[in-house]
Amino acid sequence: MHQINLRLTQFYKLPSQFRKLKNSKTESQVLMIKYPKFSPSEYIKFYNTVWLIVNDILLGRIFYFVLMNNLRYLELLFEKYIPVYDQLLSNIVRWLMNSPAGFKLNNELASFLGQLIIWVLYIWRRLVLNSLTSNIGLLLKCIAIITKYGGISMFFCTVLDLVNILFLNIYGFYVACTRLYFWQLNIIMSLFKLFYGKKYNVLRNRVDFNDYEFDQLLLGIIVFSILIYLMPTVFIFYLTFAVARICLLIITSTLKFVLISLNHMPIVVLLLKLKNKERLPSGIIITLHPLKGELFLKTVPLSMKQILSSHIKSMLNFNLYNLNSDHNVTDSGSGAARIPELFSASDVIANWKRVSIITLAKNIITGDVIKDCDYKRMF
Repeated sequence: MHQINLRLTQFYKLPSQFRKLKNSKTESQVLMIKYPKFSPSEYIKFYNTVWLIVNDILLGRIFYFVLMNNLRYLELLFEKYIPVYDQLLSNIVRWLMNSPAGFKLNNELASFLGQLIIWVLYIWRRLVLNSLTSNIGLLLKCIAIITKYGGISMFFCTVLDLVNILFLNIYGFYVACTRLYFWQLNIIMSLFKLFYGKKYNVLRNRVDFNDYEFDQLLLGIIVFSILIYLMPTVFIFYLTFAVARICLLIITSTLKFVLISLNHMPIVVLLLKLKNKERLPSGIIITLHPLKGELFLKTVPLSMKQILSSHIKSMLNFNLYNLNSDHNVTDSGSGAARIPELFSASDVIANWKRVSIITLAKNIITGDVIKDCDYKRMF
């Protein structure tokens, strides 16, 4: 639905973009005051939108024939590897239940967590994987038809949704193990404060000194010892599904990057750079002829570095506008919708940094849930 909304928005804006481009070429005195004789920005906006739509549809038609010609092969491929994927998950869980890599875990806790995950995998196999395998031919035909009429961007959107649905069980296991690890880690850190004679003051949001009784210290030592003993077992399950979550994040982030490229690539600017770079001016230089003593005026075109940096900057501004657009407020005086500045550029950067290596490593250590960048809100 997000891709359909984006494409309809592009179609909706095409007439106004064409009208602005037409007005920028009109030489009437009134319009020359309102618009320049030729506006490169309006030219680029209009034809870039047209090129993106046309290329999307053409690539979708080509990919439709590729899918239809290899339909039977793709069916056999899915029928072969979907059970392999399910069996691989079951084998990994059983391996975790039996001293993985020689680590001595708590057998009772490992058996409980493993049996619970295997039971969920069995239900997932009966409800989702078996239905998907039996109807894979019909599903591939539907994807091919969507690609034919919606463009190749709709193909990648459909694949992205299918990946999220197919691996939803892994995400559920990851969230459950993350919460368990996070709670256990927080309790251990709180018990550390108890041994130091400190406690967290909720009202003042600080750590204060406190005198504990002997029975409180004894109970804290017992609970601390139990949690420390169980921590390796919880951490092994948590780390396994955290790695699986990162692998899925790489797949979904790659698909989203392809969608961003298909929907927002500055293809006209790149073509103008190759064909007629004088239409992309970045400034002028004036030189003096050494013999004739005449001044020569020359346009300096945009470099590829300037084009890419400008595109990245415009994308960040576009992300910021879309984030703030989700919180439209109606002005009581005029009745028009105004956009409050609830987010800043740092929020956009922080959203993109969710998938950075440093953020992922920090989330794994602290037990925070690894989140993907908010693609639908920013684009």
